[in-house]
Amino acid sequence: MVFGTKSPMGIKVFKEAEAYAASLQDEIEHEKEFGDQRPLFQSDEIIPVSEPLREKYRELAFLRVEESFENATDLPYSEVFCRAMAMPLVTERKLVQFLNNHRNLEICLDGKRRKRPDIKNPRDRVIKRAVNEE
Repeated sequence: MVFGTKSPMGIKVFKEAEAYAASLQDEIEHEKEFGDQRPLFQSDEIIPVSEPLREKYRELAFLRVEESFENATDLPYSEVFCRAMAMPLVTERKLVQFLNNHRNLEICLDGKRRKRPDIKNPRDRVIKRAVNEE
């Protein structure tokens, strides 16, 4: 897929279409390999074909986010979002989970710590906490 935009909202729309296409591809691959058969036990669940790729690109995207803070302590969330979303198969949900679980990065929305950022709000930021802050 190709989609030309510089807008964070355009990137968000593209990423939603990409996630849908990847899940559709997983369904087709599963059906091609197993037909209508479903696993008898939960432990027999089949890992989606795209999962190893998703994991690889998530790691690369999150590394890019961390590298963004080597020379910065405060960035707009929309900028962090765009840097992470440059990698294929990375979703905003996984980015927000990563930021919420990161020990040195924190999402600040309008100056308040909350969990759901908005790429359209320029006051939504990601800040780097001092190393000794916990």
